[in-house]
Amino acid sequence: METYLEYERYNGDYRILVTHVLDGDSHETKPWAEFSRDIKLQTLEALPKLIGELLKKVKKQVADV
Repeated sequence: METYLEYERYNGDYRILVTHVLDGDSHETKPWAEFSRDIKLQTLEALPKLIGELLKKVKKQVADV
């Protein structure tokens, strides 16, 4: 099973999500804050990269205005 962090719309709000992928298919997706402490600790290393990618996208959108 692979685990991914992403920033997507979830129930109408943008949230940091954790998605578990099993055999290429999304198995479970829910907000990072709703997962157990163990999953949060496992995915903590990926948060700075995700936030950095979001920052780049925001800066690009602001520059395009």
